[in-house]
Amino acid sequence: MKPEWIQPQLTCRSKSSVLREMVELAGKAVKTLLPRDQELVRYSTDGMPIEQIASLLGLSYDAAEQARRRAMERFKKAYELLTRGS
Repeated sequence: MKPEWIQPQLTCRSKSSVLREMVELAGKAVKTLLPRDQELVRYSTDGMPIEQIASLLGLSYDAAEQARRRAMERFKKAYELLTRGS
């Protein structure tokens, strides 16, 4: 199922406007997170491997994976809350 913001009748200009708004909301959502979660979200979106995240944070692989997963869950919740308000 396609996200509801992808509609065939949207023009390229309106798609770019929607994408710009999504990026702005994502930035706001990240700012609501604790610094460590912000860092983990950034690492994740940059495509950093879990092994490298674990090394940077001084964690085991499993602990880094769990911390990243929880940070991404918190980010998604924050983003969803912001999209409801817009």
